[in-house]
Amino acid sequence: MTPVVNRSAIATGNWGCGAFGGDPRLKALLQLMAAAECQRDMAYFTFNDASLCSDLHNIHAFLIRHEVTVRSLLNVLQQYSKSGQSLSLYDYIYQFYTKYNESTDEEDQNASNT
Repeated sequence: MTPVVNRSAIATGNWGCGAFGGDPRLKALLQLMAAAECQRDMAYFTFNDASLCSDLHNIHAFLIRHEVTVRSLLNVLQQYSKSGQSLSLYDYIYQFYTKYNESTDEEDQNASNT
C-alpha cells in the first residue's frame, strides 16, 4: 500500500449536479467522505459558486473541529434523508453535532460532580 504522505490528492467537482439535478452540497460531502476513507486530500472545484465554496469550507472545518467520523456522518445523512426536515442538509449537520456535543458535555459535567 502507498504511504499516506505519497498519495496524490483527488481533484473533483459537482458530479451529477448538472443535467441530473443532484445537490452539490450533498455530492461534495459524499466525495469528501470517500476521500477521507482513502486517506486522500481533495481539491473540490465549485466552478465559481462562491456560496458552495464557502459552505463546503465551513462544513469541513466544523467536521474536523468536532472530530466527526465518516461512519457517524453517514448515519446522520441517513437520518436526515428519512426525517423530512425543512432544514438544509448542512444546517441539520450543524444542529445535530452541536446538540450531541452539548449533551455529552453535560453528561461529563454531571459525572464529575458526583
